[in-house]
Amino acid sequence: MKKITLIFNWKYTNSMSIKITLFLNTIPYPANHGAKVDIWRRIVMMHKLGYVLQLICWSVEGLSSENKQKIEAVCNQLVIIPIYKSFWRKYKKAFLSLYYSFYPAEISVYTDYPKLEKAIVAFQPDFLWLESYAPALPALKMSKKLSIPLFYRSHNIEHYYAKMITAFISKPQTKEKIYSWFISCNLEHFEKKLIQQSQVVYDISIDDLQFWKTLYPNKKIIWLPPFATHSNQNTSHTQKKSIDFLFIGNLYTKNNIAALKWMLLEVMPIVHKKLPNTVFHIVGSNPSETFLSYLGSFDYVKTAINVDSIEPYLKNTRIIVNPALKGSGITIKTIDGLQSSTIWVGTQQAFKGLPEAFYEILHPAENAPTMAQQMIYFYTHPDQYPFSKVSTLCNHYFHQLPQQILKHLPKHIKKDSLCKQ
Repeated sequence: MKKITLIFNWKYTNSMSIKITLFLNTIPYPANHGAKVDIWRRIVMMHKLGYVLQLICWSVEGLSSENKQKIEAVCNQLVIIPIYKSFWRKYKKAFLSLYYSFYPAEISVYTDYPKLEKAIVAFQPDFLWLESYAPALPALKMSKKLSIPLFYRSHNIEHYYAKMITAFISKPQTKEKIYSWFISCNLEHFEKKLIQQSQVVYDISIDDLQFWKTLYPNKKIIWLPPFATHSNQNTSHTQKKSIDFLFIGNLYTKNNIAALKWMLLEVMPIVHKKLPNTVFHIVGSNPSETFLSYLGSFDYVKTAINVDSIEPYLKNTRIIVNPALKGSGITIKTIDGLQSSTIWVGTQQAFKGLPEAFYEILHPAENAPTMAQQMIYFYTHPDQYPFSKVSTLCNHYFHQLPQQILKHLPKHIKKDSLCKQ
């Protein structure tokens, strides 16, 4: 039977340093997709601000020595709880899903609570930090039992997102119907309970924050935008670039697949009437063979699958497109697209969660014709794109603001944890 893996990397710290135990539903490095990029950048910034970190991760993957060293460089203790399949856990997870929702039930089933409690008590954190709702059951249980404040970082309105993904399933098979039902089952009730029981909620999106504030006006909910690590002020947007149009994102979720089909069937035909020789590059991860074959049927499409880094593509692209149709939260590809020295064009959904200031200088595409018109216009008139204004906004909202918010986390701690008494 597999056990919790404790990887100790204790460092000397000032006794007055604030200690944080973070609950993560995955090993955060390598940061090879949007959610992990967001989490990893925040962990690195917490470390730079002087916080002492304990990372508790659930994962089906192993950890290479190289990646272990990367993580050890920014935390004082790493606790990995392996997720492995077994017959009884499968049915226990299905049973718990009826009460707590699918992903929280899955994480809970694989958790050895006595050993987890022992690790947390030994670390003596000032507060717990929950990244996304999946590890919520262990976080809530430890917060209550040890009287440690719980801060929750919300990545989405999860129950809305689950329903949206289900709506994209066309003619679902029985297996898909059952899976979607388990994911959505009781999720809204569970998510609302999580919001209420967290001492502070940090939301990724302004729009999502307003949703929760409407339901819980007295709840302390703070906007914490994703952190962008690179700046477009040091790169030139006038340099020659070989990629005409670029999409970055996973190629397996229903909403991304629907967005790309909309681009290929409704937007790009309009673009090609004016710009017939342009190529649409798609950099994505884990597509099915069927969808990859579908993308290959368009002669103006080039794909790059499971690349090690998107940086070379960002630097060599004239226009990044975000054709999102449904969703919530803010996508990292939106942040990195705005932050790069590249023209960024997106739908109304792609703008969701951004401050109003972005709407004043960039105009969301309302439909396929307006999306195509913006792509054509900025392709032929790149000097008309407000690079300087976008850069100023990104520097404020995605560099300075998240650092200030993370810097002031301790002021929201109401009481010391019982495990320190």
